[in-house]
Amino acid sequence: MFTYPRIKSPYNRGGADAYYGRPPRPHYEICTEENHLGEKITEENMTQEQIEEYLRGYNDEPDRKDWG
Repeated sequence: MFTYPRIKSPYNRGGADAYYGRPPRPHYEICTEENHLGEKITEENMTQEQIEEYLRGYNDEPDRKDWG
């Protein structure tokens, strides 16, 4: 069972976007008991440090989803 709020970090979201072949669009998510999927916090509401963390996660992800 998760405790809330649960944050899907910028680094984690960057890695996920890279893995699934999505273009880089800095964001992260805050999940609550009322919103299990999470509220998306987009680039315009992120600090420069959070944007850099997202891009590190995106660039650090070595794997890519095999859709084949």
